[in-house]
Amino acid sequence: MLNISQYKDITVGQGIRSLPGWKMAVYLYVVDGLLIDAGPESMKGPISKFLQENRVEQVALTHIHEDHSGMSAWLQRQMNVPVYIHEKAIPEAKQKANLRFYRRLTWGQRPAFDERLERQGRQGRDDEPLERDRQFFHISALLRVPQPVSANVSTAIGSCQTSTNM
Repeated sequence: MLNISQYKDITVGQGIRSLPGWKMAVYLYVVDGLLIDAGPESMKGPISKFLQENRVEQVALTHIHEDHSGMSAWLQRQMNVPVYIHEKAIPEAKQKANLRFYRRLTWGQRPAFDERLERQGRQGRDDEPLERDRQFFHISALLRVPQPVSANVSTAIGSCQTSTNM
């Protein structure tokens, strides 16, 4: 189950993964059509429902670990959504993850991403902003994930920053 909340223009999905004696929070953020991290495959039911109920047009992954990227291949195949990740993670993302048992038990598997990932991770000029309805996101030459233009909303979404265009 995901608890859904709203912080200004940010929709937040919060879930819990637990094993005996251990709990870990999972967070998903949707900002103006941008999903930040895709969540683990082990929470496919509630996450897929959350994703289908929110307008998700693209995904920015903070990193390749299965708790952040496990649902990325599903998003590509089922919702036809582009996925952006650091270019150095692209070769790993193209392969099914080889996870230790405890990681598979906790987070599920991380299937291989579609080949489209590399093209999406390299599209556009490095200084060309992706214009959204109310937000601007820059694609960084180094990170290949949306980067800030100005205003900081880090209170709600960690280190991701955006600017409002009104």
